[in-house]
Amino acid sequence: MSPSEVDARPSGSLTKVEQHGIDYIPEEHRSSRPLNVFWIMFGSAVTFPVILLGWVPVSLGLGWWASFSAIAVGAVIGSLLLVPMALLSPSTGTNNPVSSCPQFGVVGRIVGSVIALVISILFTALSIWTGGDSITATLHRLLGIDNGMGMRTIWYTALTVLVILVAVYGHGMMLFLQKLAAPTAGGLMLVGVFAFAPKFDPSFAGSEYALGGFWPTWVAGAIPTLLAVVGYGLAIGDWTRYISPTRHSNASVAAGTFWGGVVGMGLPALWGAFVATMFANPAGNFIDEVIAMSPAWYVLCLLYIGLASGSAQGTVNMYSTGLDLSSIIPRISRVPGTLFVGISAYALVLAGTFFGDIQAQLIVFLDVLTIPFVAFVTVIAIGFWHHRGQYDNYALQSFVRGESGGKYWFHHGWNYRALTAFVAGTVLGLLGVNDAWYTGPLVPLMGGLGLGFLVTIVVSAAVYIVLLALVPEDPAVYVSSPRVRAMRVSAQGGATAVDGFEPSEAL
Repeated sequence: MSPSEVDARPSGSLTKVEQHGIDYIPEEHRSSRPLNVFWIMFGSAVTFPVILLGWVPVSLGLGWWASFSAIAVGAVIGSLLLVPMALLSPSTGTNNPVSSCPQFGVVGRIVGSVIALVISILFTALSIWTGGDSITATLHRLLGIDNGMGMRTIWYTALTVLVILVAVYGHGMMLFLQKLAAPTAGGLMLVGVFAFAPKFDPSFAGSEYALGGFWPTWVAGAIPTLLAVVGYGLAIGDWTRYISPTRHSNASVAAGTFWGGVVGMGLPALWGAFVATMFANPAGNFIDEVIAMSPAWYVLCLLYIGLASGSAQGTVNMYSTGLDLSSIIPRISRVPGTLFVGISAYALVLAGTFFGDIQAQLIVFLDVLTIPFVAFVTVIAIGFWHHRGQYDNYALQSFVRGESGGKYWFHHGWNYRALTAFVAGTVLGLLGVNDAWYTGPLVPLMGGLGLGFLVTIVVSAAVYIVLLALVPEDPAVYVSSPRVRAMRVSAQGGATAVDGFEPSEAL
């Protein structure tokens, strides 16, 4: 395809299939804005997968105000952790897994691609599940239509087809859908505040704490929202790569990202907690409970939110998975990659439907999977700071071109510094997890709090910085001077900072 045949504004076109995959996005094609990051996060969050996050602290036994604070704190911390990942792709012009080459190496960047691919497939499946179930349940109450497996399968199929079509068209169509979902589904949630207000009791105190005490339960209630926000860490580069760094400042991109997490994702989660406090069974199935307690007229609103759940959230994840698959196997372009992922997610939905309810297990699995994801994001964030946000964009695409060697080749395509930090942070972080599956051995040492994600951040960052100082990289990998100064260990065991080092010392 010649350059003249490529849409000149692929980030905003609704009528042309996006031509860009994981290749570098040239300046003339970058027509997106930082505000669009907010709209994508908000539009994909006014959906049941995110609303469910607010139900989690209530189901664990927390009262209204404790749930409110847990969700708010989780959204703020998650947004702060997400900001560095949003700043990466405007600089590199490609998605975040490919942008991880300066840290993990040209081959090692598949670590992020694999993590992102798995998380995105699971979230896509969860979106289709919740969307299909909510549509079927609302139609059953309104019209008495059967809500068995056959009808649910029909809606799963319809939502999957819709999501695939939008994701295949690409960034412009996805952005349009999020801008449509945010005010419409968000507005209906606001209407729901007035619909449920007569039943709401702000003094709702909760029930018995699921983890035995207030603070362990509070932390467990905050973590899902935190992880959901920071979980956009690899996908967010799919959108910000279309933002021009010459026309938009890092501060504006950071602001769009932060408020997208705090407001765009925090408010839907708070709405979930709000309605969950009024459930007859706070620990029961969220969708069944909210439909059962709704006034008949508001069930129509829930029907639309169900449609948004399957389409808006599912589209964001499926669009990302197509790019992630291309990052792993460059020969597979974005469109066939998206189709493959869509079929895989659909197969997972059907397997879960016909061979047992695995939605609860899926949510817990996503929580555990987020530990290696947070380790990866931490290393990338430190690397962005270390490189001063400056990269060789041509060298980033060497693997896509089928080349070996180059600036970011390191050792057979892997950078053991980043990989060591990633593994150390993941292993120790998993030892600090406290959820429905198991309690890690580090949890008692942290007062019963499941702070595995915090352990992951600290360990990954510390190990990576120490290795950058003690085993410095070749100066050729930097566009400008690195922030972490090289340290030479003396025979007496002391470490001395040096201003420079020979390339041979870095290998």
